[in-house]
This record gives sequence, structure tokens and C-alpha cells, in this order.
Amino acid sequence: MDGAALSDWFAHPEDPAQVRYEALRAVLHEGEPAVDVAARFGIPYGTLRNHVCEFRRMLARGETPPFSNRCGEAGRRTAA
Repeated sequence: MDGAALSDWFAHPEDPAQVRYEALRAVLHEGEPAVDVAARFGIPYGTLRNHVCEFRRMLARGETPPFSNRCGEAGRRTAA
């Protein structure tokens, strides 16, 4: 698979879990406006807002996001 195909796989995800992950990453990590991200990924804006709020609530409660493979305390990142 060449670089363009790999880039396209991330830019245009088809699996719903990957779409959610990429959209959350764009909003929370890259700082992109949620309205723009929702349009780019074909997600209703209100749905993306709900995903962002739920993700923040889960992290605040110390819970692992549903698409993460980390398990409990052993899998959490720690400050170096």
C-alpha cells in the first residue's frame, strides 16, 4: 500500500468506530471546529457534540474510552 492509500485510509474512514475516533481526535487533539469536523466525516453536529461530551465525562471519571485497548490503571499513561 502506498503513502497516498495509507493517508486516504485515515482521512476517509469507513468503519463507524474509526470515524468516531478520527472525529474526536480532530476536535480534541487537533483543535478543529466541531462543525467542520462533523461535516467532513458526515456526522450530525449534535451527535459529534454528544460524542465529545461523553468522551470528556469518561476521562473525568477515570474510565477507558470504548475504542481504547487500555485496561484499567495498568494501561493509563503517566507523566514522565
